[in-house]
This record gives sequence, structure tokens and C-alpha cells, in this order.
Amino acid sequence: MLHLQNKFVSYVINKYDRPPIKILKSSDDREIERYLESIPAEAAASMDEDGTIFILLHDTIAGCAAIFEEFAHAIQYEKRGNIAINSAEVCIREIEVAECLLEYGVKLGLTQQELDQTRTNLESYKDQLLFYKEG
Repeated sequence: MLHLQNKFVSYVINKYDRPPIKILKSSDDREIERYLESIPAEAAASMDEDGTIFILLHDTIAGCAAIFEEFAHAIQYEKRGNIAINSAEVCIREIEVAECLLEYGVKLGLTQQELDQTRTNLESYKDQLLFYKEG
């Protein structure tokens, strides 16, 4: 199971149940595990047509960074609505969250490996955003 680094992460995974955000864990549903492994990701957030926001969590492998990242995306969905999967807005939102994780990562208890991966992801999303702007 996931090694919880702080109380907030534990709360988010085990007790957070506030509409319209629902957390679905792979330990409760093998289909979630299969889906996340197919994309591949530790976690993912999405918004349904009715406004329900789902955080899919591969809770046997997800690190704190993945949990915080998807929770931040859920808040983005809640405040700014749904977005097309292959769009510049995806990159913009990923960049916002990555920059936030890097700014507050130490306070959130992220590991050096998580911070390094977040930096790598940030650069990748910046490159992808340039592609959308140029294309």
C-alpha cells in the first residue's frame, strides 16, 4: 500500500468525499488499475458531463506528487470546467500544477525524485505548449 507522508495525503485518499469530487482507488477496482497502467500513470483526474470530477488513483504505487497533482487538477476542473484532451489548455493546466508543486514541494513532503520528475514533466509540457502555439 501507499506510504503516506503526511496527514493531508491520508485524508485525501481515505476520507475526502465532497461533491463533485470522487476518489476511486485501484485497490477497490481492478479496472482502475488496468486503465492507469495502460496510459501509464499513477493517477488521473477527469470531469464527467454532469460535472462530477473523478480522481483515479493507483493507490499501491502513487506517490504524494501524483496525488497532489491530480487533486490540483480536480480543483482546476471545479473552477474552470472541462477541457478537450488534446489541447493547449491541457498543457497550460499541467504547467500551472507543476510550477505549484515545485514551489511548495518541500513543504508538501515531496521526495527529490518526485521533484526531479516534476521538473522533467514541466519542461515536456512547455515544449508541447509551444507545439500547439506554433501549429
